[in-house]
Amino acid sequence: MRSQLIEIYSHRNSVRLVDRDLYQYATAEAHLNQGQSLEVLQDWCSDTYPAVLASVSLAARLGGAKQCWNCRLYVMQRDYIGGPGPLLASGGSPGRVGPFAGLVA
Repeated sequence: MRSQLIEIYSHRNSVRLVDRDLYQYATAEAHLNQGQSLEVLQDWCSDTYPAVLASVSLAARLGGAKQCWNCRLYVMQRDYIGGPGPLLASGGSPGRVGPFAGLVA
């Protein structure tokens, strides 16, 4: 179980930004230390691993799309919010607002 969690969390920085919420904790160790039952951990791994692999694959195919979203977020915050703020620093997403409302991330 531990090795499977470590494997899933090793892809954390390779998934699409929109899929980062698949990860419940910052690290595999933090996830293990929550005291969840083995069954719950196994269910999470079996549900999450295919989604993580699909996200990594899509991110690789899209190439710079992940960085492009960060660029758009930076410009939006600079021009409409008054400078880069906590959204960009935390990797958060403002959703579809401002001049980028019609764009697909």
